[in-house]
Amino acid sequence: MNVELRVSGSHTPSRGAKLRQIRVCMVRALLGIIFCSFQAFCAQATTFGELDLGRHPAAGALVQIAHLDGTNPDRPVPRVRGSGCLIHPRIFLTAGHVTDVLDGLIKLNGKAATLDAFAISLGDDAYNNTTWLQIADVFTHPGFRAPPDPAGAGPMTDVGVFILREPVQYVAPARLAAVGFLDSLMRDGLLRDKKKGSPFTNVGYGTQLLLAPPTLIAPDGLRRVSESSFQTLLDHWLVLSQNPYRGDEGTGFGDSGGPTIWIDPVSGEETVVAITSRGDMKTIATGFAFRVDTPEVLSFLELAVAFANLP
Repeated sequence: MNVELRVSGSHTPSRGAKLRQIRVCMVRALLGIIFCSFQAFCAQATTFGELDLGRHPAAGALVQIAHLDGTNPDRPVPRVRGSGCLIHPRIFLTAGHVTDVLDGLIKLNGKAATLDAFAISLGDDAYNNTTWLQIADVFTHPGFRAPPDPAGAGPMTDVGVFILREPVQYVAPARLAAVGFLDSLMRDGLLRDKKKGSPFTNVGYGTQLLLAPPTLIAPDGLRRVSESSFQTLLDHWLVLSQNPYRGDEGTGFGDSGGPTIWIDPVSGEETVVAITSRGDMKTIATGFAFRVDTPEVLSFLELAVAFANLP
């Protein structure tokens, strides 16, 4: 099976750079990408959102399904350790700080034991064991660094992938933005609607936040969706407002790696433009999503596709 990434170019000018050719030697280099950091980050969940109810079947969760050395034995399993989305029948895209944790656990427990202690779920309820998919491998982008500088401004490519043992046949992979997609939207004036930023959709399985008084509710395994408004576009980051007092929703702990989606206001087509990375500790102000419409990210994902397509 030779399956390509679904890359959207509907808002990307024809002069957008083409993805470079995949070479076998680069695939071999990908096999050597392993980091040993055990740092956990400000993993971002959908706050003030609602149940997804099957609207985003390609969105999923990384679930710890068994206790493992290096993880808290007092925490129950199964439990959500991050979010993400299917971008190829065998590739689950998530945040680099999510895959980096498994890289460290592999150093401690070995690859087989570590990967067997986790699963990917694409279900509305990630704790339903009939939805669990086995993981064959994990890769973190070589540009990932831990921890990031304050406000997500550090030289960190917060991207990673899980390779599934078997291809998923019952869910269509999510459509990824082509190189420069968000820059094109910015040039076309589509990221702001007068004083309020245009909306972006977040999908994830993380914590919920209740106000009065502010209370974080631990992930319950259910997929939720929220809407945040555009705030700022940086070279590598899409900055979103999730201030509930301005009518915004957002993300929280456990949503890291989940897709941030642009919905075309004319066609209704959904395109993944970024993945949830981090935000403020109280989850009531700002969310930082790491852009996927860059050459460094899309080239890495093409390497993952080449690896997944190997016999």
